[in-house]
Amino acid sequence: MSTSLKLILGFFSTIFLASISLGIFFYVTGSETENVADGTNPLENLSGPADSELAQLERGEKEFEVSRARQGNEISEKAFADDLHKMTHQKVMAEEKWGHKRITEESIEEMLRIAEESNYEYKDFYIDTLKRWQAGDFNNAVKVHNIIWNANHGTIGKAERLLSPREEQNYIIEHFE
Repeated sequence: MSTSLKLILGFFSTIFLASISLGIFFYVTGSETENVADGTNPLENLSGPADSELAQLERGEKEFEVSRARQGNEISEKAFADDLHKMTHQKVMAEEKWGHKRITEESIEEMLRIAEESNYEYKDFYIDTLKRWQAGDFNNAVKVHNIIWNANHGTIGKAERLLSPREEQNYIIEHFE
């Protein structure tokens, strides 16, 4: 075999192995950090104070710890966050899920109304999340789930990815119909 042919084969073999290695690297790190079915990063499209808060929560720079205290007739922030967490179960793949609250236009509107009228510490986070959901954008559901899951000191049931439409339909049938 000629030297130039060996060089060309060596070059393409190196490129091939590098591509495989990078693909594995991005698959592994992407599945742990992005957790989004369509490959987009929800943090890239964030803007405003609520988005900064979401980014801080996701990076662990800010601890998500909510109060159980009630103010007047307002439900506690802990109960509100738990309901939001239960709603994410309809959209995310997790080994275990405790609690279910169906996502409907009405449930989103009700949660959004409560958040907007509240004095919750993470009010902006809730409003941003629910407005996205109201617009049909659930790409943040994995991140929202895991932020609240971490605050509850979860050890089993971390969300891994969004459910496919078929998986979500099966979840709805199993838990709500």
